[in-house]
Amino acid sequence: MTDSKGLLYAATGIRYVEEAIKSAGSYKRAMPNIPITIFTDHPEIASNEACFDTCERIESPAHGPSDKFFALQHSPYDRTVFVDTDTWCLDQCEELFRILDRFEFAAAHAPIRAMNFVPKGVPRCFPELNTGVLAFRQSKAVKELFSEWDKIYRDFQERKQINRDQLSFRKALYFSNVNLTILPPEYNLRAIFSYFVGGFGPVKIVHARGGDLKRALKIVQSANDDPQIYPYVVSIDKQ
Repeated sequence: MTDSKGLLYAATGIRYVEEAIKSAGSYKRAMPNIPITIFTDHPEIASNEACFDTCERIESPAHGPSDKFFALQHSPYDRTVFVDTDTWCLDQCEELFRILDRFEFAAAHAPIRAMNFVPKGVPRCFPELNTGVLAFRQSKAVKELFSEWDKIYRDFQERKQINRDQLSFRKALYFSNVNLTILPPEYNLRAIFSYFVGGFGPVKIVHARGGDLKRALKIVQSANDDPQIYPYVVSIDKQ
């Protein structure tokens, strides 16, 4: 039997639902045969959009990472690519599903790390991964990872510790049994920071919004047209 596969969003609040609609449209244009599910507190808006194949209601939205945890734990697919609402797809990236033949979980490095806060028990050299693009296969280890991530995030909240969702994810991932691989940056180009393009293959997914997204799309498209050019650095401060 063939595994089911699809894209997954979590969007609570009208602003993020509207952003998800634009984002999902870019994936649908690149991969029209891949279904997309959104978990949201506004299904009456999302259900009217052709980019979404399924809309699931979040009854008691937290308007924060907990909504993401809920969506991840209830994905309807055997193989899922979760994407944030501020990601933009430039080309088909179905290989993100194929890599799950070998690995249970895949994500890209965060471009910066919170080095002033390393979760207890986690070596400083263990990477912090960006959680805006996550590919995963349904498995016991992955389900346990998401459950622990949720618990650790809530624990950090109660302790009033630095609490971006990536910090709790770093700890949950380190102590998990997940079979992990790292995605190259062209599958999650975090364009709000300085970055480089060209020479390492066409960028598939840009992760930014507003002016940062517009600038990145212009620069990346130029590099994608000639992917063999020597890599060049794009500094946000100089734009």
